[in-house]
Amino acid sequence: MPGFDTRAAALLLLAGALSCASCQRTAAAPPLFELVAPEASGVTFVNELPEDTAFNILNYLYYYNGGGVAAGDVDGDGLPDLYLTSNLGPDRLYRNKGHFRFEDITERAGVTGPPGWTSGVTMADVNGDGRLDIYVSAVSYLGMHGRNVLYVNNGDGTFTDRTDAYGLEHVGYATQAAFLDYDGDGDLDVYLLNSSTHTERAIAPSTSRTVRRPAFVSTRTTSCAIGSSPCSQSHRARQRMPLPHISASEASRLKIRMRISALVEGRTTSSPSAPMPKWRSQTARASRGQSASNWRPSTRTKSLPVPWSFANCIRTCS
Repeated sequence: MPGFDTRAAALLLLAGALSCASCQRTAAAPPLFELVAPEASGVTFVNELPEDTAFNILNYLYYYNGGGVAAGDVDGDGLPDLYLTSNLGPDRLYRNKGHFRFEDITERAGVTGPPGWTSGVTMADVNGDGRLDIYVSAVSYLGMHGRNVLYVNNGDGTFTDRTDAYGLEHVGYATQAAFLDYDGDGDLDVYLLNSSTHTERAIAPSTSRTVRRPAFVSTRTTSCAIGSSPCSQSHRARQRMPLPHISASEASRLKIRMRISALVEGRTTSSPSAPMPKWRSQTARASRGQSASNWRPSTRTKSLPVPWSFANCIRTCS
């Protein structure tokens, strides 16, 4: 039928037009951010951390924490400039020229950063003259003899180190500083964040992740008369309950600490009359590969030089 073919063709054309229109409406939106290459922006800063046997992640836990960055209008042209800290190399100050173009003015401004290990950086008008100053935090540890530095803005594109004059000198483990008017007197105060001083020896070994402590089993009963069945079952449960596992290295360190404690308090190094703590037998068996569930109280009478209060606590609590 010619009429039917004409109507069918018109419907097909209409459906195709509608589908094309819907495709145009659901087009992907442009990305929110656009990557600007260093060659185009002029910001070619790189925080390089070379391998060094004297200073590395093994003896400084924060080796890979990274540097700091601060953004602010240091020259008063209305554009935010950038200051980036390098942990081991010189810091960099980039002047914003507009249209995502920056110029490295570090040497001319005199803000290459303090020696040693540099961490965070903060921009603030410390002296209240209307110009942003730069405060750099640093770390003094092992061979890194760093110190905090305050660069005061001279208003002519240069900065002067006025750290001592403003009382902001600090040699230690500085990470980041925050300036705020804490007491409401109109002057900026500073809060300085420092890292800890723990060495790599303070971190637990990876094998400690595999240690599983036995679940606590309560042996208390609601009613217990002497000689009754609940009491007998509870007593037998306490006898079968394994004590917490103590590795051989932990037992060795504990033994050394107890010996030092005994020598400091003037006790002898052995006490034949004192009973053997129960955990000693379990530790010895555990170091020989025997299961803690097969533990039995030791019949030996020689004891460790433990303080009486500690030994009594072990015998009572176990």
